[in-house]
Amino acid sequence: MKPCTVLATALVLSELAVTSVDAHGRLPYTYAPVPSINSCDTPVAVSSAVPTSVSQPTRGPSAAGVTKHVTWNFFTSGSPDCFASLTKDDLNSGLFAGAENIPADCGKTASFTYNGVTVTATYAWRTTGGQGYNELSPQAFANLLGVQVNVANFTRAEALQLPINDPGYVVGRCVGTCGIATLALTTSTPTSTPPSVIPGITTPAPIVAPTGAPIAASTTAPETSAVTPASTTTTPLIESTLAPTTSRPITPPVTASLQLATTAAPTTLILPISANAVRDQLISQHNKIRGAHGVGPVTWDDALASKMQAWANSCPGFKHGGPTGWQNLATHTPCGTSTTRACDKVVGASWLWYDEEETFWNYGSNTCNGDWAKCGHFSNLISPDVKSIACGWSQCANGNYVWCNYNTPVKNPKVSPIRGITKPQLLASLVV
Repeated sequence: MKPCTVLATALVLSELAVTSVDAHGRLPYTYAPVPSINSCDTPVAVSSAVPTSVSQPTRGPSAAGVTKHVTWNFFTSGSPDCFASLTKDDLNSGLFAGAENIPADCGKTASFTYNGVTVTATYAWRTTGGQGYNELSPQAFANLLGVQVNVANFTRAEALQLPINDPGYVVGRCVGTCGIATLALTTSTPTSTPPSVIPGITTPAPIVAPTGAPIAASTTAPETSAVTPASTTTTPLIESTLAPTTSRPITPPVTASLQLATTAAPTTLILPISANAVRDQLISQHNKIRGAHGVGPVTWDDALASKMQAWANSCPGFKHGGPTGWQNLATHTPCGTSTTRACDKVVGASWLWYDEEETFWNYGSNTCNGDWAKCGHFSNLISPDVKSIACGWSQCANGNYVWCNYNTPVKNPKVSPIRGITKPQLLASLVV
């Protein structure tokens, strides 16, 4: 990824007693410029909607004024030492990057990508429990969400230290020559992109590291017209009479701050995109995933796709709508001739709809383990009854999203488990 903006911030921690933390359990810190350094393995790609299925138990009290603290962790591939987290407590929401079992030289690094912004953190300190992490401030969190803020304003980082009497946390202590934690922000935004625009996820890494990166409308099943389950991307929606002007907005669950990405004022489309390249990526990656389960390929419905693109070009934000149909919705990674990334080298929305939800599928009964909400995107994508798809994608100041309609899946398709290839190998094959 060719960077066009690099901002580095140093966080200097002091060797202080536990009693020196502030009311929120944070140690004092100062800032100094430092160069950015290499990241740890593959960045973690965090979806704009947090899957509740991977949430940790509520923890707390964690600090004065904080009664509950909930964290969702996403681990990198190839190294369980690195992770990114979305965290919500009574004070604020924030994004974290962290590393477990930090080496004695405190040189461990980790990085993650959220809505097109890649953050790399170096952990020059360690905790008594062998873990360490940096908190990204609410200001940084807003930038990562793609709110109307220039990414160059990403200027704060905090080390979060919590009281030793909180069993859910360990207190940060510097070891040896430790004392500096660096945070670097790198984006890959075309020069023609306004500062307020933050692209979608830019890495082929999975959301929840396995090891390796819209809406269905049925005109024949009106009894399912109100089904709107939630998932890691957005809610797959089944509606038989969905009108573009009346479709119900689907907001990311769990974290109120995540709604910042969905409430930005609609704007006009601001960048050209390579339609053929994105289309080819969606078809190719859909078919590779389907083929791994012994399901036949899908083709592209040009007529419907033009209507889907018209909906996307209106910059509707993170909500379902457009032509009626069985539809999946997710964040979109801009790629093609208008960016520095080739679409065939970017893992797209297909994997977001497949990866986690596949783990909830019961191949014996051909049903979802739990509510259909946990498997809706997977069911749409993998259904053998689907013969064609049509998608539209936005590249707007209020977010980059992709909508795909499927013609026409069944709710509980008969699907075989993945065969002849492992899931990490399947992920890797998407960008070959």
